[in-house]
Amino acid sequence: MRNSYSVQADGEKNVSNESFMFVPEKRTDVQSLAPSDQKKPSCCLSVSSVSYTVSERVGPWWDLPSYRKKWTRQILNDVSFHMDSGQIMGILGNSGSGKTTLLDTIAGRIGNTGTLIGEVFVNGRKVKQAQFQDCFSYVLQSDNLLSYLTVEETLTFTAQLALRQRSASAIRKKVAAVMAELSLSHVANTVIGGRVFPGISGGERRRVSIASQLLQDPKVILLDEPTTGLDSMTANQIVVLLAELARRDRIVIVTIHQPRSELFRVFSRIAIMSCGELVFCGDPGEMVDFFSSCGYECPEYCNPFDLYVDLTSVDTRSSEREAATYRRMHDITSAYRKSDIYQRMMWKIRQSCQRANKPMIPFKSKESPSCMSKLGVLLRRTVRNLSRDRMGVIMRLSQNLIYGMFVAFFVMNLDNDVIKGAVQDRIGIIYQAMGASPYTGMLNAVALFPAVRAVADQESKDGLYKKWQLFLAYIIHIFPFSIISVFIFTSFLYWVVGLYPDPWRFLCFTAVIMVPHITGELLTLVLLGVVQDPNMVNSGMALLNIAGIMVGSGFLRSTQQMPLVFQWLSYLTFQKYGCELLIVTEFYGLNFTCNPPVGFPGGCLIKDGNIIIDQLYPGALSRYTLDFLMLYAFLPALVLLGVISFKIRDRLIRYSVKPVPYHYQQKDTALMAGRSFTFLCCMSRCQMLIYFKLQFRDEAPKPTLALEYTFGRRARVHNTLKDIAHLWELGGGTSLSDLVQIPITPQNLSTLSVVLVLDLSKPNALWATMEKLLQAALNQVEKAFAITKRTGESRPSKQLIQSRALRVLPKDHPDRELLSPFPLPLLMIGSKFDIFQDFESEKRKVICKTLRFLAHYYGASLLFTSTRSETTMSKVKNFFSHLAFGTERVKHLSTDHSKPLIIPAGMDSLSQIGTVDVDLGALHAKTPLDLWKKVFERFFPPESTNERKEVKDPAKDPQYSELLIDAMRAQKDQELEQYKREQAKSWKGLSLES
Repeated sequence: MRNSYSVQADGEKNVSNESFMFVPEKRTDVQSLAPSDQKKPSCCLSVSSVSYTVSERVGPWWDLPSYRKKWTRQILNDVSFHMDSGQIMGILGNSGSGKTTLLDTIAGRIGNTGTLIGEVFVNGRKVKQAQFQDCFSYVLQSDNLLSYLTVEETLTFTAQLALRQRSASAIRKKVAAVMAELSLSHVANTVIGGRVFPGISGGERRRVSIASQLLQDPKVILLDEPTTGLDSMTANQIVVLLAELARRDRIVIVTIHQPRSELFRVFSRIAIMSCGELVFCGDPGEMVDFFSSCGYECPEYCNPFDLYVDLTSVDTRSSEREAATYRRMHDITSAYRKSDIYQRMMWKIRQSCQRANKPMIPFKSKESPSCMSKLGVLLRRTVRNLSRDRMGVIMRLSQNLIYGMFVAFFVMNLDNDVIKGAVQDRIGIIYQAMGASPYTGMLNAVALFPAVRAVADQESKDGLYKKWQLFLAYIIHIFPFSIISVFIFTSFLYWVVGLYPDPWRFLCFTAVIMVPHITGELLTLVLLGVVQDPNMVNSGMALLNIAGIMVGSGFLRSTQQMPLVFQWLSYLTFQKYGCELLIVTEFYGLNFTCNPPVGFPGGCLIKDGNIIIDQLYPGALSRYTLDFLMLYAFLPALVLLGVISFKIRDRLIRYSVKPVPYHYQQKDTALMAGRSFTFLCCMSRCQMLIYFKLQFRDEAPKPTLALEYTFGRRARVHNTLKDIAHLWELGGGTSLSDLVQIPITPQNLSTLSVVLVLDLSKPNALWATMEKLLQAALNQVEKAFAITKRTGESRPSKQLIQSRALRVLPKDHPDRELLSPFPLPLLMIGSKFDIFQDFESEKRKVICKTLRFLAHYYGASLLFTSTRSETTMSKVKNFFSHLAFGTERVKHLSTDHSKPLIIPAGMDSLSQIGTVDVDLGALHAKTPLDLWKKVFERFFPPESTNERKEVKDPAKDPQYSELLIDAMRAQKDQELEQYKREQAKSWKGLSLES
């Protein structure tokens, strides 16, 4: 029996589709979560025109950044959607489609490595930088939880960090309610678990992460891949649970890879992303109808999620497949942006922004405990977690002991006979004790702290506390362990080896060794605050320890004999003060015996330890107390340095939302870069792309005009596409005014450039062609501005576009106030230079000066080309790459009229262009442009040819000649005319007979 399938579309009529027959009617648990008519939503979320671009340097790692090529990559491209409370949206897409980046943008966790434009609104109010933590809760893809805490303890500590002025009973009730809401009550007393020992299941860990965010009652919950690593049934349960949370007046947005078909009825909204673009966003029923209207029917018993994600993904296994699948994705995206679904969504965004009658915050509880309260909670949590780590505790306490046992058994029962090595053995023990203690402290930090740091990174982004507060709590908890560990080490080593048998000196020895051990762990924590990789910190600490003991101890080379630089550096090492203290503690008042062998010349040179002290550290006895103070001063200094390092870490990896309006942007390359970039190429003949050899791959040239071409750049290593730009080739024929409407639209004004190609071999038609083509493009730009203003879309304003056009000129340029830059980036290309260079010198000079003035007046770049010159063809591609992908700007300048001109925008001036040798007395003009036009037409009068009449049928326009098609059309026209004549004769014969 066939199953029926229907979706209730957010309060609208039922949308059915007979091609879906896969959801059984008996799944009442899923059906109950289908969107239904609810009360008026309490909050709404709008994301408007969000784009994100990152820049990277490509080249060998050993090259300086300035020598590496700069590339830009569009991660998000003009993403917009709207949601109301009570809805859950699933964001689908293949890996690398931009799903996680979109969530990071909404949550305000985008780093400062790229350029972000667009805005995020909550209840119609723009979210400011300081408000994002109050508006959104974000569950990351990885579950960063402390392994040795139980579920209830994890949530309780989180509640104590997040909620202020709550009694213990109130917090317990809150935690119990959240656990009941997420079905965690049965595992409340079970530890989280980790890799070494078992705990709760993966699905339960996911629910604990979600529960930690629900403690502050957020209205908007973002989840990045919550079903990753879970089996299909557990993943289904997680999504159903999230849908139930959404029904309780929340907004839930979740990214997901491969959802089961049964979840089709769960989501209120479904969004599909590909290549950073939102290919579709709407109700599930609308998605089925939309893809069907695009010609992609969903077969019976097929999972629509898998089908539609495959349809919108780009296959990169070969350049041909990549181009074909990208074109398909682009066509679907274009159809979506023209659909009623997209228009309704944009209308909702505008309506919510216009009303803005609801408060935006607080959506999360703004009650926060004091700094000391948080420090106390963090200390209790850290102690409880690490104290339950049996192996960690054993490792902390036994490392020094095991090493001390090895050293003790190796040099036990020291002798006081100088000849038998009494001095050398004692110095060796001191050297080993000072060198090993920092290293064991470093091993403790590298092994235990990274897991705690991962939790701190996530919780600090959630606003629970600052990382330096966790650092202080961690170092407070390590002091008892360090004291016990060092005391065990020195108790065994000191007495077994046979150092100076005095209890007071033993305590001094222990107090000295305590500092290197704690310092080694503190210094490692400081480095872990800045450096992410523990292995790199391990290597760096080992190097620092070796360098410190070598320079500071004075055992390998006397301090007095060191170069002056190393003597100064020794005062910055704790090993210098520690070794001095240990030498004085052991050798002061120590008497040696000297029994030289028979025949040994001379007597005993070292009779007591004071001689050793004077040789190694002159004056150490007088500064014994000072050395102690200097040694222990390293502890507060490193604590302060650690606080600073973790504050630096906060700044380095701080994810702060800054939805930047268009007028805040300073990098036009970021706006122009990306796969959605479109070229407008205006010229008097077709075949421009063939002429410039800019085809994306070896494809047959398209014979008609106004068709879209692709211009791509490839990765150096894998020869795969990195970015693609679109080139629209428009001829200068009679239908230009209609064709120019295709590429110039309000949606792509910020990513559009104009390339004007002029024929240098026909100077008499040069000015008229330029004027006509630019005027047609300018008229369409004005229409696009008018549409944007009338519809109220969130697009770049006319003033913004014009101000951005002025940036090609430096602010101190002398001609800035005299020019009128074209509103869009403009590149003027003079073709057929090989013919032009045969002109008379005076004519070439007039043409060059005129085109230089035109390019300078419109803020354009100017380039002369010839098919016989590979250099000029290469320059064309460089200019195109700069406009399309934001690559390095062309800096080469050539103004010699006997060579091809190469003048980037803004690098010319009226004084350098000069004037033409002509009598200006009889010429009258209102503007410099009119004056140059009259001067040029005096040398090159315009051709007196009748303009072609507008052809009603563009297919018959000779501008678009196609030999085979035109021949067939002519044959059919002849047959039609013959048929008309025969019909006329037959009607005439009938009339005569009548």
